[in-house]
Amino acid sequence: PGQGTEVSLLLPWASEDTKRAPAPTDADRARSGPAICVLLVDDDPEVRQVTADMLHNLGCIVVEAAGGAEALRLIQGTAPDLLVLDYAMPDMNGLRLAHAMRDAGVSAPVLLATGYAELERSGDMTTAVLDAILRKPFTLRELAVVINRLLNQPPEGSNVVELRRLG
Repeated sequence: PGQGTEVSLLLPWASEDTKRAPAPTDADRARSGPAICVLLVDDDPEVRQVTADMLHNLGCIVVEAAGGAEALRLIQGTAPDLLVLDYAMPDMNGLRLAHAMRDAGVSAPVLLATGYAELERSGDMTTAVLDAILRKPFTLRELAVVINRLLNQPPEGSNVVELRRLG
């Protein structure tokens, strides 16, 4: 006691050609391609803002709508690459909006963001029109993973529910 301890740590030198750049993250990969136009629809302004910020961080161009009717008006002047829809909205839920988008000729992948665990068993409307479901709350990494998958990047992640189209 009172004398202390001395520790030595010996590390090998690395030459310049052996140093590696850090591996790219999902967010880096999402940013590296051309800008993705995302139509984001959520009736909660705070949730919509947080999600829009996440999408901007991934390098996306974001067009926001507060509900289904507004979203259907907005698609008249834009061709989104991806639709990110909230499920629980007044007047038109996310599933109904996804069907209306398909009826309007929008072929972009549909990502439904929801906190409802029982959605896959919902009997009122088929989920076949969806390309993926992302459980709320989600992280930036989880969002990047599902976007990369929907836009033909390698799939991974634990918060994404795979859906298959029938027929």
